[in-house]
Amino acid sequence: MASLNKPEESLLENPYIGPRTFQPSEAHKFFGRAREARNLIGLIISHRLVLFYAQSGSGKSSLINAKLIPGLTDEGFEVLPVGRVSGSNGLTINTENIFVYNLISSLHQEKKEQPGFPQFSLSEFLDNLVQKDGKFLYDEQHVYADEVELKPRVLLIDQFEEILTTNTPFWKERESFFQQLGDALEMDDQLWIVLAMREDFIAGLDPYHHCLPDGLQTRFYMQQLDRRSAMMAIKNPAEIGKRPFAPGAAEILVDNLREIRREETAGEKLLGEYVEPVQLQAVCYQMWEKLKTIPGKQISVEDVDKFADVNTALINFYEDTVADTVANTAVSEPDLRNWFSTNLITEAGTRNMVYRGDDETGGLPTPIAASVKNKFILR
Repeated sequence: MASLNKPEESLLENPYIGPRTFQPSEAHKFFGRAREARNLIGLIISHRLVLFYAQSGSGKSSLINAKLIPGLTDEGFEVLPVGRVSGSNGLTINTENIFVYNLISSLHQEKKEQPGFPQFSLSEFLDNLVQKDGKFLYDEQHVYADEVELKPRVLLIDQFEEILTTNTPFWKERESFFQQLGDALEMDDQLWIVLAMREDFIAGLDPYHHCLPDGLQTRFYMQQLDRRSAMMAIKNPAEIGKRPFAPGAAEILVDNLREIRREETAGEKLLGEYVEPVQLQAVCYQMWEKLKTIPGKQISVEDVDKFADVNTALINFYEDTVADTVANTAVSEPDLRNWFSTNLITEAGTRNMVYRGDDETGGLPTPIAASVKNKFILR
């Protein structure tokens, strides 16, 4: 017989994933975006080129993995691996177009690269991209059987702002990249393309609209989580974990996450319109980890007050990120902390912007800055 002093068995697995991107295998834990997923899928079905954009940290990549890929698959599409235009440095690769090269390299899931990759056009590569044993790979010798019905394909390119922020010495190759996107759409009427990017970089695409069939007119904007959606993202995983919130407890937590301070009125607290998904996951994940050791059938108001403090959770998130970065890169802890305090925070205590270079970002090696960004500390 289990001891009454031991935590519930169901609490051994945390139903919240923490401050990171949802993976396809975690779709059952993803809540609060059903409407956005439904509307975006409908838009993609009716338009072959869609620009999907949102604020940094809104959960674009999570929506792609947890909702968009399975939803489009259910609609009869073959969804290609999620592509990226970043990766290799153009200074080290002899290629016709570094952005095309990085994209096709991210789509080819075989470890061995084809010798012609650096010179391939996007259309040439996609024409010979096939799926074998669950992996997509380039195979120009492949012949489909007569009875095989080819499905329409969707190419999803995530973090598309990287066309503007990476390999900047090769900016002249951007136009050719967009031309190749347009050519691919014209040459294959069974190809759909979705570009996902941060909203603050959208203006940077203006010079390239003429390269694309509809000039990127078809767009979908995703807000941060509103209160109702945030409530679902908080409460539904707890139901899965079999320790639901007591009446009123989740409401307190979501309002804590919406809280903003007005510096001009001596730190007066107001409730904002939206919740940042990354903060929600950081707080809920740490709360659940602490509740693992405490028996109970519900998450009470007292539990929220004690274990779901937003500031404490975000401080822990920051400390974990610093420790992980120091452990896995060549940067020292004092240098990393100094970089945060001098480059990313103004004297007024607000966020600061730092220019991302190919080699350095605010004095920190760009690969290390990118590693920190991938942990959602940076925007």
